[in-house]
Amino acid sequence: MLSVRVFAVMAAALGVSLAACENPETAVHYAPKQARADRAAALHGVSFSPLRDDLSASERQRLMAFVRELPTDRATVVLFTASDSPSLQAQRAAAVRSQLEAWGVPVATVARAQGFAVGPDTVVVSAESYSARALNCPDFSKSAGYDPLNLPQSNLGCATARNLADMVADPRDLERGRSPGPASGHLGASAVDRLYNGKVKDPAATQLGIGASGGSSSGGAGN
Repeated sequence: MLSVRVFAVMAAALGVSLAACENPETAVHYAPKQARADRAAALHGVSFSPLRDDLSASERQRLMAFVRELPTDRATVVLFTASDSPSLQAQRAAAVRSQLEAWGVPVATVARAQGFAVGPDTVVVSAESYSARALNCPDFSKSAGYDPLNLPQSNLGCATARNLADMVADPRDLERGRSPGPASGHLGASAVDRLYNGKVKDPAATQLGIGASGGSSSGGAGN
């Protein structure tokens, strides 16, 4: 019985010593790093006088102020009109669209409002934009000190995520993606055709357009 008690005391002491040596850094949860995009939306109402389809000077100034405050130059602009008086609303939307495009702001489409109310003498301008960012970056929550479990550094992957966020042509693709469209099989078909006809290109001769003689193009390269 004494030996059992001694063993229990030793085990408890060993547990205390191990707990004392535990590094709190090893409990840090690693958050995945990836390029994402934040969505921003802005609305502006352009008012018209009853039965008129021309922009007043004051409404033109208000619209210009709204355009100047758009979050980015890649905003997708949509015009919404009321459902009544379709012909008059179309003329008003055309006036707003013409003014925006004269300022270099393309309008994607014009639609009737659904799910929200638009006044009978108002055209609503909706501007949606996306800005890229690196999610969970920077992250230096884990120090570079002692780590017996050899866990990854908390900032690991931020360079890749930041580079992608900086290089993407349309940040919206990071959230929605898009169809790549039909693939062109011309290059692959041409390679197969050269293979079947014994006209395979020599990689050494086609690399950077330099032939084996060092500086002149090789005339023996395949077509």
